[in-house]
Amino acid sequence: MMKRRSSPAMLLVAIVWLAAAAGLAKRTEKISTLPFGAWTRASNEPIISPQGTKWESAGTFNPAVAFHNGKFVMLYRAQDAAGTSRLGYAESTDGIHFTRRPGPVFAPETAYEKEGGVEDPRLQKFGDTFYLTYTGYNRKDAQLCLATSHDLIHWDRKGVVLPAYKGNWNKGWTKSGAIVPEKIDGKYWMYWLGTAADKTDQAGLSWSTDLIHWTEATQTPVLPKRPGKFDSRVVEPGPPPILTKEGIVLIYNGADDQLVYRTGVAIFDSNDPRKVLSRSADPIFAPEKEWEKVGQVPNVVFVEGMVRQDGRWLFYYGGADKYVGVAGAERLPDAALSSVPSSSPPASEGEVVTFPSGDLSLHGTLYKPSGAGPFPAVVYNHGGAPGMLSKGAFDALGPVFAKNGWVFFGPYRRGQGLSSSAGKYIGDEIASATKAGGLASGAATMVRLLETDHLNDQLAALAWLRTQKFVEGDRIAVAGNSFGGIEAVLGAERGLYCAAIDSAGGAQSWSEAPELQSLMTRSVRNSHAPIFFFQAENDYDLSPSRVLSNAMKDAGKEFEVKIYPPYGESVQDGHTFGYFGSSVWAGDVFRFLNKHCPG
Repeated sequence: MMKRRSSPAMLLVAIVWLAAAAGLAKRTEKISTLPFGAWTRASNEPIISPQGTKWESAGTFNPAVAFHNGKFVMLYRAQDAAGTSRLGYAESTDGIHFTRRPGPVFAPETAYEKEGGVEDPRLQKFGDTFYLTYTGYNRKDAQLCLATSHDLIHWDRKGVVLPAYKGNWNKGWTKSGAIVPEKIDGKYWMYWLGTAADKTDQAGLSWSTDLIHWTEATQTPVLPKRPGKFDSRVVEPGPPPILTKEGIVLIYNGADDQLVYRTGVAIFDSNDPRKVLSRSADPIFAPEKEWEKVGQVPNVVFVEGMVRQDGRWLFYYGGADKYVGVAGAERLPDAALSSVPSSSPPASEGEVVTFPSGDLSLHGTLYKPSGAGPFPAVVYNHGGAPGMLSKGAFDALGPVFAKNGWVFFGPYRRGQGLSSSAGKYIGDEIASATKAGGLASGAATMVRLLETDHLNDQLAALAWLRTQKFVEGDRIAVAGNSFGGIEAVLGAERGLYCAAIDSAGGAQSWSEAPELQSLMTRSVRNSHAPIFFFQAENDYDLSPSRVLSNAMKDAGKEFEVKIYPPYGESVQDGHTFGYFGSSVWAGDVFRFLNKHCPG
């Protein structure tokens, strides 16, 4: 991996604070018509795969997911060696790692399902009832069907709701019913797949007053194919759409003339679901992994499930008609969601608290899980951004930790954020030293401040947190990004933490600061806590994670290291991955914390 270089002065002065500021500001000011940012795989491997020799031996793919009774519940299409499909059931607490029931919860019973089976589920909930749209296939006809349930296990069939070979423009099968989550103009609305006279598959639209009997709403496809585009052959609704201030957001599955399936998104008018306001010019997700390219049907990512959790979205898809995968994306609050499938309670506001550090009075932000506790906790160290820019990081991270049962304490060290009046800003001190004595002086100042004043502030925050009744004193971990990642490593040596998380610590200045390399290497060798090192592949420099993890290995210390795929569009984006990429790393981080800080 090639390092991203700048001049030495830039690395120790401008990059320390200007780039950090720009990266955070870019995130906090980002505006989009979509409720989510760029997609990245939340797992590089399938989360559900075929197993055994019976009902799910040939393929497990095309999942629907809902959040029910505090868990992610997945209904996935499972196919046996004869090609008959059933729906399997799996549960998860984090949306990534699922446990399956031993048998299917929905299997072919009727004449319109005989031998072919029940395929490709989508889930929508109204009141306390789940509505399952699925394809009933009898090896002759495929037709869009409906069933209902209160528990996602026991189902009541409502029959075929859109018969094959009927409609204003449809001449073939019907599939893929995606129901809008709220009534519009007193009606329910559903996007679906039909086949036009030219044998291409395109999206239609119907309305209903009872969710059982449906009337076609257009004379032509509501979302037609586009010659020469990624959706020139197939335009098929994905998960049930969501409502935002911009309109009805529908993720769809598009295939080109070579039947490579990629993901698109369209926005419809929330007052008129027939009216397309905007549509992807290019796909937002495409097959890349081997298991997405090789399977029962090659070159397919097929999205059918979508759930919001804290600051991220999770998207569940079939890979090559054989596996289940999951992608994640940052939640963008500017979309002002009005109706979404969510796993999150209303986000709690961070509480501002005061704690002593020697003679100084410092401040920090505290997020707590619901309930009285006591809970495990994390001291989270911010990076080098000036002013209040680190607040954006705390606001993104605090609810994620609280939702996963951890107290989140983000102390502002002297000279930064809410503690700006308690001392000089570290970026200014590094800049002054560099100006007066050159690069070596600036590097020496950085190292001195991080291992003295700033480490003292971190340890003071730890001492304060340990006195709180809602915290389990022997289950406190440390974490941080950038300068905060350096602090997490130093804290693992000096503080009595149960675990440490270092994201991008030292990545901006590693190659130009040998003193920093020596300091962090010494600290990991003497660490009293296991450390999880992680970075995005497009961070400034991946050497810190690699060198420090090797040092821990040589010292016989417990550690894990992971380099994630590129995040965002720039090295600045990659460097803020630890702040804003929780949709990707949360499963790994909380697994590591819960393993090394057991209750």
